[in-house]
Amino acid sequence: QIMNRTPSNRSYFHSGSMNPILIRAMINLGLKNSYSPTKNILSEKPLLLDPFMGAGGILMEAGTMGYTTLGIELGYWMSRGARMNLTDLSFSGYESFFWTILRCDSNKIPIKSNSIDVIVTDPPYGHSTMLGGQKLEDLLSNVLSECYRVLKIGSRMVISIPSQIIVEFNDFRILERIFDKVHGSLTRIIYLLEK
Repeated sequence: QIMNRTPSNRSYFHSGSMNPILIRAMINLGLKNSYSPTKNILSEKPLLLDPFMGAGGILMEAGTMGYTTLGIELGYWMSRGARMNLTDLSFSGYESFFWTILRCDSNKIPIKSNSIDVIVTDPPYGHSTMLGGQKLEDLLSNVLSECYRVLKIGSRMVISIPSQIIVEFNDFRILERIFDKVHGSLTRIIYLLEK
């Protein structure tokens, strides 16, 4: 069933979307405690944020794992495509999946401090991405500061960044670095960070 959610099988396709198996691995890395949707039926579902939502792949997988999700996307067409993908998922057996899309700039996340349980994201990179006139390094620095602010103390963030990009994680503690060779010219590093 997971392979039905690959990027090419979605209503809205974007070439930069991640494979759902890798997304699930990233979400699992972000688990601080052993959260299980079957064990936590009566308790509040954890809130997962993707500040670079794109076509919504991370939110889709988190939804199938029992999370409440929040995605941020600046682009109108991309957020519209993500809405299509998330709506399709809601009507395919995941009716209790709660998701919200904010169409805004992740440089200024409109969420109160210390309110997010886990952040999982794959920022835009490559030739086809729009960064609003910012260099990727500057965008990541700004957004990482915002992510640190909104993440609950002791919670985790998982972020995938191309290996050639140098990023300062400031107050985050780096728990793990995982190298993922995508193709000949792209190796990304998946960082597990903790506040």
